[in-house]
Amino acid sequence: MSWAKLDDGFDSHRKLDGVSLEAVGLWARGLSYSARYLTDGHLDHTWLRARVPGDKKRERLIEELLDARLLDEADGCYFIYHFLEYNFSRAQVEEKREKEREKKAAQREARGSGRTGRADLTDQRSARAEPEW
Repeated sequence: MSWAKLDDGFDSHRKLDGVSLEAVGLWARGLSYSARYLTDGHLDHTWLRARVPGDKKRERLIEELLDARLLDEADGCYFIYHFLEYNFSRAQVEEKREKEREKKAAQREARGSGRTGRADLTDQRSARAEPEW
């Protein structure tokens, strides 16, 4: 599971002045979509059309988000502004997942060889002072 970061002061940020709730909702859904599908902040046209079927309405909402600098546009594609400054990239998430798979495989191997693996896990927990996030 991936997570997207949303600042707890987002609701009162000056960037949102004049941005409709509908546009902010589209942006928040885009943030979630991008984190879940590891798009590095890219929102493809198919996704946008599915969320806002009407061309004029979609264009208006996108324009609001572009004007507020919540979205960026490059080469005809839309990106969540500064997504990678605050959220994990696809590469980072995949690397973390691979490490977790390797860790789990080692734990299963330890259990399969007759060892419980509990001492190893206890040592790992005490060795790190804070989460890797």
